[in-house]
Amino acid sequence: MSSPAPLESIRFCILLALAKEPMSGSAIQNQIMIDSRGAGIYLQPTTIYKTLKRLQELKLVEQHEGTPTNRPTYKLTLHARHILKLETARLRDATDIARQRLTP
Repeated sequence: MSSPAPLESIRFCILLALAKEPMSGSAIQNQIMIDSRGAGIYLQPTTIYKTLKRLQELKLVEQHEGTPTNRPTYKLTLHARHILKLETARLRDATDIARQRLTP
């Protein structure tokens, strides 16, 4: 069985944020800024919501209504958790190779 194609970085950032807990689009935006640790990753709300819509179509994210703020929340599906684990392992392996090649 072949591995899925690498995730686009925006999709990876959103899925990684949602791995913490279900959250709204604005909470996802804030979590991505926290996760980037000063690297300056900022996604516009329209980018986040367009990507969330596509992730829902791919059955990687589910939308839930009924928060106290009336904002929909999003959560990972089990399949998304699996894909995120595979992508994390792929990135770890790529980082290990880069370290080896860049170390004098």
